Amino acid sequence: MRRRDLLADLSKEASEGVLEEMPNREANEVRELLAFDPSTAGGMMNTEFVFVSEESTRRKCWSGCGRRS
Repeated sequence: MRRRDLLADLSKEASEGVLEEMPNREANEVRELLAFDPSTAGGMMNTEFVFVSEESTRRKCWSGCGRRS
């Protein structure tokens, strides 16, 4: 489960308490994602960048993404 999803399930006060304990960069990324409605593409995305080479197969790309989630 992603950080955004975990914090979205908490009350606003509890969520802010957790965010205050996180490193600033990570907390700001999560705050940005929390601004989106969870049922929209913005609410489902994350801020991680995935790079694959031109030679990578579709299977290799998907297996790499699965390990990161």
